[in-house]
Amino acid sequence: MARRWTKEEIDFLKKNYDKLTVKQIAEILGRSVNSVQHKAIRLGLRKTYNYYNIGRGLFKILEKKIMESV
Repeated sequence: MARRWTKEEIDFLKKNYDKLTVKQIAEILGRSVNSVQHKAIRLGLRKTYNYYNIGRGLFKILEKKIMESV
């Protein structure tokens, strides 16, 4: 039988969904990746533009190169 989500787990998920990978959240909460993904969908959580570019800076580098070439 599936374990119910606690308020603390839901709060953690909401606070960190855009900062950590689903795998990291699953490991921290002791849940499966599938469980975390499903709960995030049910809560309407989405990864934002910032999540996909944090620490990479790739978009900014590419954008700068494009602007320099125009």
